[in-house]
Amino acid sequence: MSSARKHQEVIEPLFPCYLFSRFMPDSHYRMITYTRGVRKVVGGTDGPWPVPDEVIDFIRAQERDGFITIRGGEVSPGDRVRIIEGPFAGFTGIFERQMKGSERVLLLLNVIGYQARMVVDKTLLCREP
Repeated sequence: MSSARKHQEVIEPLFPCYLFSRFMPDSHYRMITYTRGVRKVVGGTDGPWPVPDEVIDFIRAQERDGFITIRGGEVSPGDRVRIIEGPFAGFTGIFERQMKGSERVLLLLNVIGYQARMVVDKTLLCREP
């Protein structure tokens, strides 16, 4: 018995509710935090957490015609997984759950100095030993 994979194209933000911005924290942090629509600047008590230029460049390099395609193996909740393809290839996290009615899964990643939940296509994952 073979199982046919059904693929569905969905267009949605890669980082919902996030805006990447380059600014001088010493002189502009207060102005940024009080800008209409800004809820929070990601950071800690020391100030905002910088995202290395290499990470931004890597994400931009994955873009084709204004879009980044993320595709997604079979994993169980609690499994340590690594993203093997796409803009986040090499990142590791903990598999939390498959999203209802889709090929996407929810991961808990520890990146850029904080833990974040991320939704990715499950075919992009492999189990970590």
